[in-house]
Amino acid sequence: MRDLDRDTKVGTLGVTQQVIDTQKALVAQQTAQLQADQAAIDSAQAAADAQLAADRSSIFGNIWLYVVVLALLLAGIAYGLYTTLRATPKGRQH
Repeated sequence: MRDLDRDTKVGTLGVTQQVIDTQKALVAQQTAQLQADQAAIDSAQAAADAQLAADRSSIFGNIWLYVVVLALLLAGIAYGLYTTLRATPKGRQH
């Protein structure tokens, strides 16, 4: 970019219009490459964010599954104790 700024004055230090045009083309090419690189970075970031969201969703889904299973297990144990204690005659203890 500095070369282009310095060389934009035709005739300065013997610079021709061809040199100026070449410098402009190089700046345009590098600008396009920077934009392509930024697009690739943005795309990779979006993919990483999507993967992170999917991973979190999976983890929280598994946690809820374990909570439900544990609740059902505890409910079964509680029901078993209830029916056992209810079936035991009040005068008899084991």
